[in-house]
Amino acid sequence: FYSRLGSASLVRLSDFDGGSLSNLAWALAVASPSPDVLDAVAAAALSERLAEVHGSTALNVGQLCQVHQYHLWLEERGDVAEALPEALREQARDSFLGMAQLAPSSRMQRLVARELRAVGGVRSVEEEVVVAQGYTVDLLVQHADFGPLAVEVDGPHHFLSEGSRRPTGATQLKRRQLRSSGLRLVSLPYWELNELQAQPRRGRDDLRACSASTSSPCGPSPGHWHGATSGQWSRLLERAVRDDQRVESADDP
Repeated sequence: FYSRLGSASLVRLSDFDGGSLSNLAWALAVASPSPDVLDAVAAAALSERLAEVHGSTALNVGQLCQVHQYHLWLEERGDVAEALPEALREQARDSFLGMAQLAPSSRMQRLVARELRAVGGVRSVEEEVVVAQGYTVDLLVQHADFGPLAVEVDGPHHFLSEGSRRPTGATQLKRRQLRSSGLRLVSLPYWELNELQAQPRRGRDDLRACSASTSSPCGPSPGHWHGATSGQWSRLLERAVRDDQRVESADDP
């Protein structure tokens, strides 16, 4: 598909409106085809067309957010010839930051932060931290042994479907782009958090409400993990760090 896109896009991009262009750019960022599959000429043509459309009709906030993630992908590729114009890059980043600031933290996230502060070796836990690429990480944990850890508390909406443990494209993209910046990223998925519950398991619908809720009527009670020891939390965090190390090793050329 992407090898065909490389040549076809040079002909068809002029037919694309802002929504189609930003969707294509975002899809490329998620799939991350290598330069030998999607060549620099095609990527540069897409960047040029995005700038042209934005100059004439203006992309909306959602489209600009997609463009920002596309720009981060271009940086991953390391080919400056493909880069977007500075004005468009700045607008896209500002839109991305603005959207991130509107997203409320979940109750589950706040409860995890509370529990991690009691774990041995954890020096501090900050919530909702904006990092260099414009992403907001759920928790930034300073750990005596592992150093700074970007911790993502991943509720059910981060995964494809009921019972799936495969992350969505958006979640995969965020993880990869955070790791590419040098951050050590660890994911605490909802099913591992479920295993720490000493009280009867909550249903998936309750967990979904928990991950989305910003108030107390839904989500776990303050005693949600009552009975889980700091040692159990420490082992959960260590396992997540090992998982991240395996991902990094797999990504190394």
